[in-house]
Amino acid sequence: MVKGDKTKERLQEINDGEEGWQTNWIFLQKQKNIHKNNCLCGHDDLIHQFYYSNIKTNKIVCMGDGCRKYIHFGKTKKYKKGDNKKIDDIIECDILASEFTNIGDFDLEAHCNNNFNIMFGHFKHKILNLQTYEECMDYAIYLREEWGFMNGLPEIRGFLDNHRQNLANEKRQKQRLQFLEKKKEKTRLEHEYVGNSYSGTEIICNYQDCKNGLYSYWEIEQGGCRKCYKN
Repeated sequence: MVKGDKTKERLQEINDGEEGWQTNWIFLQKQKNIHKNNCLCGHDDLIHQFYYSNIKTNKIVCMGDGCRKYIHFGKTKKYKKGDNKKIDDIIECDILASEFTNIGDFDLEAHCNNNFNIMFGHFKHKILNLQTYEECMDYAIYLREEWGFMNGLPEIRGFLDNHRQNLANEKRQKQRLQFLEKKKEKTRLEHEYVGNSYSGTEIICNYQDCKNGLYSYWEIEQGGCRKCYKN
């Protein structure tokens, strides 16, 4: 059997059937052979390793350049951070680490469940950087859709819910303080411009028989108009 055919057979097996065995794979990362990992066909001593993740089964595979071209996975563009949130998480968690020596393929689900503390620490850091209630809601959807296979997901969701509630409380407290500040300012302005009367009583400046009306709260407190006090 040609090595490429063996890789194709393994990809179909990992994909749980022939349907979508090519389209269900997304490119993760290209690396030089620093992890000493084999290709799916069993070939070792790879110059470059190409890692792909199956969106259906959450399996990750390693292939050499020859097999990748043989099964027409096409050109592999350089991945840019931010193109795919899940790929960012996989790379940032160092899931493609040296512990997977000679893997050929491994189970992302098993890895996440066996290394839950690492995954939880990563997601906790991400969650604490969320700034708004809406961001938390979007992240909850992302976790459910992309990482719903994790046994420890309820614990992560619980941490997210607590953070979301804290943000909501902070927002309410901020709104309350803003309301009180506006109310205080409104009260100040009402006392600042009272016209010629204050509390229903006409108040005028009696400084040297000035008889000017007092228009500001300051003037009322001082008992005389600003013109007289300037003089």
